[in-house]
Amino acid sequence: MKSLVICMLMLSLPVLLFCQSAPKLLGASTSALGNTDVMATDCWAIDGNPSGIANEPLSVGISVDNRFCESAMSVKGISTIIPWGITRVGLLYTHFGESTLSEQHMGLAFGRVFRKVQVGLSAHLYSRQSSEPAVPGSHAVAFSVGVLLPLNDAIHVGIATDNPIAMYWSGHNHELLRQRITIGIKWKMKSDWSSYLAVEKLTDWPLNIKIALDYSPIKSMSLKAGYSSEPSTLHLGTSLSWNQFSFIISSLYQTTTGISPQITLLWKNKK
Repeated sequence: MKSLVICMLMLSLPVLLFCQSAPKLLGASTSALGNTDVMATDCWAIDGNPSGIANEPLSVGISVDNRFCESAMSVKGISTIIPWGITRVGLLYTHFGESTLSEQHMGLAFGRVFRKVQVGLSAHLYSRQSSEPAVPGSHAVAFSVGVLLPLNDAIHVGIATDNPIAMYWSGHNHELLRQRITIGIKWKMKSDWSSYLAVEKLTDWPLNIKIALDYSPIKSMSLKAGYSSEPSTLHLGTSLSWNQFSFIISSLYQTTTGISPQITLLWKNKK
């Protein structure tokens, strides 16, 4: 088993280097919705669209994304939103991998509402370590900005960008940290149905188109499904809520890598 894990890590190494960072931990709810993180409005929005925290109450979330059902490829993290007057402060910590290849990420976000428009800014510190001589330890700093705008009661539009001013990993390779811009729309078709559409462009990757549906048959439960095109991925999940707690499970499926389940536990204070 150990040799299999090392083999998977080494096979994934070019992808990780190409992406310039470990997979984002966006929470099981956003994962189930095709990773349409530009429209997310919980404490995991810190690493998606930081404006999504601007109207949220005191919140705490923990999440585990078990990539390829291998613990060595998993991403684990904790996040929180803290109200500070009319401003929201978000804190995030995630950890990817094990000793063979690992990356830590710390995020700090600020969100605020200006005349119904949610605006957010986040700063990120990345640290990468590896026991492989070919991958020396390195660090990087970047920031993200985002906006959520309600067009009317049913339609909301979001835009977010990561690393808009090119920042690089430390070290002699001087690798460019991943740059991204994403635009999305959420349409609340009925009281129990919502649909999502987003487009995302990553550095040197084809345009990624994401679609999703969210159905709530009862107030305390929702069923989610999504699809993203790059790479072709099917997303499914469900959310169960009780009082101030939500338990969300999701899974994504790719033909090349198989199933990657994710679990999130979220607590929100009542507004």
